[in-house]
Amino acid sequence: MDVTSLSLLIGTATDIRQVRVDPTSGSCVNVGTAVPCATNLSLTPDPLRSVVWSASLDDDGRVSTVHTGPEGPRAGTSSPTGGAVPCHVGLVAAQGSARTVAVANYSGHNVGIVSSIDVTDPRGGATLEATVDFGEGSHPHQVLPLGNRLVVSDLGLDSLHLLDRDDPTNITGRIQLDQGAGPRDAVLIGEHLVVALEVGNAVGLVQLDRDDDATITGGRQVARHDFTGAPEQTHPSQIIADSRGRALVLNRGSDTLCVVEVADGRITSVTEHDVPAWPMDLVEVDGTVLVACRDADVVVALDLDDPDTELFRFAVPSPNALVIL
Repeated sequence: MDVTSLSLLIGTATDIRQVRVDPTSGSCVNVGTAVPCATNLSLTPDPLRSVVWSASLDDDGRVSTVHTGPEGPRAGTSSPTGGAVPCHVGLVAAQGSARTVAVANYSGHNVGIVSSIDVTDPRGGATLEATVDFGEGSHPHQVLPLGNRLVVSDLGLDSLHLLDRDDPTNITGRIQLDQGAGPRDAVLIGEHLVVALEVGNAVGLVQLDRDDDATITGGRQVARHDFTGAPEQTHPSQIIADSRGRALVLNRGSDTLCVVEVADGRITSVTEHDVPAWPMDLVEVDGTVLVACRDADVVVALDLDDPDTELFRFAVPSPNALVIL
């Protein structure tokens, strides 16, 4: 990592804190006073880098902004999401300082559309514009913006819903996965989605169909890699694309970081590397992967080219979510 200081926003079981880390020594210093919150499961960076979106894993169903700066984090706008246990925030539209976001409400069986947000005004308001309901048994977990579509991973219905980004209340299609797959999160690698199948204890590969305007019209699952171990003990979860064109997947329970390579419409390689207990989130910066390990109360830094090599670590109580500032 070619930096002398690293700034992070970290969601924990009780707060959202801004920290500064020395990559050489691994020392970690809190910046300002943490923002109290319920258990935080998701932090999503805004195009305005000083703003981060927060969804808290509770029954109140609220989405909030957190504003960062030299003095530390500040709580900003907060709005109902139209459902319980919001898991993830996806950006729908950004025009100047105005934002519209979509929130996956895991226990609400829906996605909430929240608009009229001015990200330059921490005291500004927001409006719950609509909810998009997927019916009984639905458990939306992620909203992934891809071009003019929003892809919603639905762990309960074993499917990926497609929403029109210009009108998110318009469900344009659905990609059905294997029964019992339980898709949690997905990431785009080339023309494929790599999907963490939490219930199915696997990663799936989905070929996307597009029309002449490159709009996603549908897709189909074309490959799958099953992890070893009992499904009730292993939980593929958070997934990102790395700078090498691969997918990195955290597997809770088995406590591993999985590297997934894709080529020619196939999953060509999967390697697993041990990490501390119950990894919840990960980010990459300059060839270094940071992993938030909740039950170990630590964030570890690993070499992207050799994930078995730990570069440094620092203590954080119950870290759940990470954003590079």
